[in-house]
Amino acid sequence: MMKQLCALGALGGLVFAATHAAPAHAGGWRNEAYLRPSMGGNVFTPDDGDPVSVISIGGIGGIHYWEKGRKYPKMRGHARASGHYVMSGSPLSGFEARVGNFMGPTWGKIGFTVGPDFFYNQYQYGPTTIPGAAGVGTPLTVDAWLDPFSLFAGIEPAWYFNDARDRRDWGTQEGLPGFGHEFAYFAGATISVGNWSVGGSVRHSMTAYGEQNTFGVHANFRGELGSGGKGKGKGKGKKGKKRR
Repeated sequence: MMKQLCALGALGGLVFAATHAAPAHAGGWRNEAYLRPSMGGNVFTPDDGDPVSVISIGGIGGIHYWEKGRKYPKMRGHARASGHYVMSGSPLSGFEARVGNFMGPTWGKIGFTVGPDFFYNQYQYGPTTIPGAAGVGTPLTVDAWLDPFSLFAGIEPAWYFNDARDRRDWGTQEGLPGFGHEFAYFAGATISVGNWSVGGSVRHSMTAYGEQNTFGVHANFRGELGSGGKGKGKGKGKKGKKRR
């Protein structure tokens, strides 16, 4: 428990440092809202047994928001909610719901975000049952913008709120390093054309029940939501629109 609290405290410290990186100013904020269906593939590899492949469908919606009107570093963030359901031709099933908000500084073409990602999920992969559990992850994501492309990669340790699910034993189970009750590595890329963006992502998750590789694709139309989309202070115009 002490290691978990220390890890959460360290990531929380990053958030505090990021949000206090520069003095207050008279700038403003912009945002881009999105809502899209999602589809992806999922390959679960248990500790014992053959890999199981399924597909997942669902949806995701959220808001990218960023600061304008001062020199770098500028703050930006991403609030989103998502859900998906696992489907296959055999008696395999599962679902996951997530709600999170992530914020951090950006220095022009590169930046990072960190924040809480609350989730609930449960899965049945053949003979392997992953019991339902609620928890929270703390994804740390590094982003780079190379117009018209944007790239991201990061890590996400996570902790469960109850004892229904086994925790991964990092001392005995083989695989990539990690910490917490489960751990994930992820990466992805997006290309923007006008108000449209198309991209893909991959996620490697490690739990007490085995390892899971998730592949996803997306396409969405970007638009402003509410008064936050109106220019305030300096930095009006198209320049602010590239900070997502």
